[in-house]
Amino acid sequence: MIYFDNSATTCPSKGCIDAVTGELLLFANPSSVHTAGWEARKRLEANRAVIAKTLSASADQLIFTASATEADNMALIGAANAKKRRGKTVIITDSEHPAVSQSALKLESDGFKVVRIPTKGGALDLSAIESVCSSGDVILSSLMHVNNETGAVYDVKAANTLIKRLCPEALCHCDCVQSYLKYPVSLQGLCADMISISAHKVCGPKGIAALVLKKGVRILPIIHGGGQESTLRSGTENSPGIAGFAAAATEGFENMEKNKAIVLNLKAIIEDSFKENKLISFNRPPVQSPWIISMQVKGFKSEVLLRMLSDKGIFVSAGSACSSKNKKSPILKAFGLSDAEADCTVRISFSHTNTADECREFTRKLNEIIK
Repeated sequence: MIYFDNSATTCPSKGCIDAVTGELLLFANPSSVHTAGWEARKRLEANRAVIAKTLSASADQLIFTASATEADNMALIGAANAKKRRGKTVIITDSEHPAVSQSALKLESDGFKVVRIPTKGGALDLSAIESVCSSGDVILSSLMHVNNETGAVYDVKAANTLIKRLCPEALCHCDCVQSYLKYPVSLQGLCADMISISAHKVCGPKGIAALVLKKGVRILPIIHGGGQESTLRSGTENSPGIAGFAAAATEGFENMEKNKAIVLNLKAIIEDSFKENKLISFNRPPVQSPWIISMQVKGFKSEVLLRMLSDKGIFVSAGSACSSKNKKSPILKAFGLSDAEADCTVRISFSHTNTADECREFTRKLNEIIK
């Protein structure tokens, strides 16, 4: 098997698996008021601190959720409802993950005004942001850091700095799911108030993610119950998932530069292999994450090519796994591709666990298909 769909999910590391297994055996509820519960709470808080450190944050700024989708929903809906007396305008990009774009639709149905900033060619339109903010009515923005389909790295810090200057009361959220442990990610570094991250994108387990909040930021909960996670996310914490997340975060943080060098080499192998092939072209934003290649294969619909590659034991994708049932990608359209170009676009997404031999085998088998 050659797995090049790491933007959808990654293989959990051995350290993650060991941590999850160990925590499953120590099964007490961290909210229980007995010795076993206190021990469970102590381990959970230690793991919270480990993850927070990789974000240059303190442990009390990290709120655990079941997914980055939930973290994004909490950020947008919780912040908008907390700020609704101060204004009604929310800014997102036209290339957000469905977790943000669908939350924005919910806000619109609740009476908020959502403005979608163009990202044609893979760059944020800062002049459009400035124009929207001139009204002074902006209460919230949500701008992703790295696009999950094109790999475009957006200048979020510049955008957030502009928003803060023109609308000082606005809260800035950033979906960092595809950038966490690939680039240095912190609230201060992105001039953000809220950041979403996910474990299963960084060799951790599925079912655990987090929202990181700047100190003093107030949002309203969207899940109610026993008051866990500083009353912002009720429900018994996923202690095994948190343990696995902390193990994966530690490994990824310690090896960030090494992993980036590995992936840069993998990307170069594939792009160089198809340099002279007139059937293949690349969708290149001004700044692109080396973990993602967006590639057009002329004459082959992506869904057909995916099946042909899958039959050969090679797994890539046509875009976001969370919107794979949609026939047309709004993100590729926002990038500037025609329907025909989007229809023949595939996404190759790497992990540091991939190898040069896998890249060469992929190029060989793809050439066999398209020749």
